[in-house]
Amino acid sequence: MKKLFFIIVILLTGCEDSENITKVKSLVYPQLDKTITIGNVLDNRSLCKTVNWQYLKDEKQRDIVEYSCNLDTKKAENFLYTQLDHELNTLKSKFVETNIKVSPEDYKKFRIDEVKASKDKRYKYTIYNNYVDINAQEFIYANAKLEAYNLLEQALDDISKSKAFIRYQQNRNYFLINKESIKKNISGSDFNGYSISDQIIDFIYSTSHSSLVGDIFWAKTSDYPSYDNSWKYIPDKTIYNKIEEMLTDIKDIHNQLKKHKIYFSDSYLVSTTMSSRINSKEIEYSDRLLKIDQDGMINLAHSNACSETFLYFLEGEMPKIVNIYDKKLETKISANNYRELLESLKATQKNIISKMISDVLLPHNNANKSNIEIVQKFQNDLKIKSYDQKIRWSLVGKQEPVLTSCELIIETNSFPTVLSDPKLANHCFSASYSDQYIDSVYNDPLYQILNNINSNLKK
Repeated sequence: MKKLFFIIVILLTGCEDSENITKVKSLVYPQLDKTITIGNVLDNRSLCKTVNWQYLKDEKQRDIVEYSCNLDTKKAENFLYTQLDHELNTLKSKFVETNIKVSPEDYKKFRIDEVKASKDKRYKYTIYNNYVDINAQEFIYANAKLEAYNLLEQALDDISKSKAFIRYQQNRNYFLINKESIKKNISGSDFNGYSISDQIIDFIYSTSHSSLVGDIFWAKTSDYPSYDNSWKYIPDKTIYNKIEEMLTDIKDIHNQLKKHKIYFSDSYLVSTTMSSRINSKEIEYSDRLLKIDQDGMINLAHSNACSETFLYFLEGEMPKIVNIYDKKLETKISANNYRELLESLKATQKNIISKMISDVLLPHNNANKSNIEIVQKFQNDLKIKSYDQKIRWSLVGKQEPVLTSCELIIETNSFPTVLSDPKLANHCFSASYSDQYIDSVYNDPLYQILNNINSNLKK
């Protein structure tokens, strides 16, 4: 008799469960689709591997009908793998090359990107095919100066072997050795009653303004040295011819420099007029000792930034001290020739580069390598155990069942159970009417997993 009673109770309970589930399945949501019941919608989804309905009590002892859809884990794993693969490619692109050469063209592009980045308030530059942090700004500039000095050294070596320079040196030595007799010879020279001897002597011997026997590498104008014609009135043909040869050779030497895309000028150190700056749409790339022109020419500032720097080239093995001014800092350099001088200039840039590599770039690359290993491990090891969608309705008396929740639940072997954002419940439910995989809904817990992985990365 007792057994019969229990059987009757079970049958009645099962019948009640079935009635409540049927009640929910018969619901129609006209705002979504008034032509179909929720039962027909949820029982016929190709997205679900299995479907289950059950009647239960929740934690507050409310009567609940719960629908469960077991989603395909492979699709979710493929999504995670693709996203992690994208993250790996991004991390790999962030490696900074430590052994670089910055050509004038590279430096020019860098300064363009730098201006764009400052306007967009973005702090990264992309001259190379990788990521360059703002901390590498000084690194780029030091490499640019180093490359400019290397190009200059090559240019000076080529010039030293040229016929123009050899003849120039011979004539220069003639003027230096015979200085007193030449000055005496020129003294008294006049033109239409005006004495120009002092002007001619100053043109030949004055070390200011890069005179004839001074530092030939800095020119006042692009047509140097045609700006002073007083020497043409020298009556002594030997002196006249030697000056004419020297001017021809100096022009040839400057043309040789230009072939190496190098010239010297202090003109860009002087502010341009307001009108020319307003009318010019070009970007200037200037610093105290280096400027890259629009055509890629390297302009090495000279007179105001370096004091008689390349007189070494003219005077051979005569040791001197040169004052170098860079960023308002004065450096005294001792050298026997231009090669030693250039090595000293390059050493300064190499120190900047070395310090930047050890203090900024290597730590950045090491952290990046570590992050790649972290992401790769998650990508290789991460497995999704289950991926379910659960929808619940609450049953109160004779009222129509009320939709209370719709959530996605993912269990993995690497993280605690992940639930979709409760704010997405309406989207979660309405998406059930579509037989398509809607990323904005179904990927929400997957993005949470990605965020968990990202929180493990070194910043």
